Amino acid sequence: MNEEFAESDLPSRLHDAEKAIANHPGYIAYEAIGGLIRSLRYVFVPNWLDLLQLLEHAATDEKLAIELVQNVRPPIIRDQFMSILTRRLHNYLASGVSLADHVRREMKDRHDELRAQYDIRLADLKKHAEFYFMKDLRNYTTHYALPVIGHSLSITNMNTSEQSFTSEVELSCVELSAWDKWSPQSKKFLREAGPAIQLRPIVRKHGELIQNLNTWVIEQLQVQNDPLLDEANRLVAARNSILAGTDHETASRITQERTD
Repeated sequence: MNEEFAESDLPSRLHDAEKAIANHPGYIAYEAIGGLIRSLRYVFVPNWLDLLQLLEHAATDEKLAIELVQNVRPPIIRDQFMSILTRRLHNYLASGVSLADHVRREMKDRHDELRAQYDIRLADLKKHAEFYFMKDLRNYTTHYALPVIGHSLSITNMNTSEQSFTSEVELSCVELSAWDKWSPQSKKFLREAGPAIQLRPIVRKHGELIQNLNTWVIEQLQVQNDPLLDEANRLVAARNSILAGTDHETASRITQERTD
């Protein structure tokens, strides 16, 4: 009779166990941190590396560099390159804003030491002109126009054993300046850059800044949540003992093995 009662009570016990897990602050924080990890590692960083790889290719492959400026053949390779580059730049800029919004939502209601340290690090990041320029470039791209992408190539000691070349993808500062919504920091950056701005060093520096800040945020959130996560894992073990029909100790061991 008791066994029959236990079996009939199983759905209710399981529901209560699942609810306890879902409402536990350690589990809620764990899910939020997982979202930040995905935003950083699965979206922002791959978009950054994809864009940087293409810019590095244009800067180091002499054959490609020449194709990007030649005017004696149909510009098939140049058109393909610019198509891919425009898409990757757009994706990178968008993923940076998404990541910033995700982290901002996580930090906005905090009034603890982590938030204080985050504000300090964010203020340090904002000392870099690349931060403002890329943020504004995203708004330019989203609300105004896709930037016109150019390319510069110079070759020294041509047709000698010491021949070398310099190749960079560029954005025209004159064309960018036609937009009237640049921040004061970006306006200064554009003025000081001259007629054109090289994209590769900006993307490299900006990506490093964003990755470093947000990696730190995620690591600190994980450390802060570890004690609460231990409590949540005990609730998971209790749920698993209901599912498996085992004692709590066995369920805890199985849960630990699967989460290590």
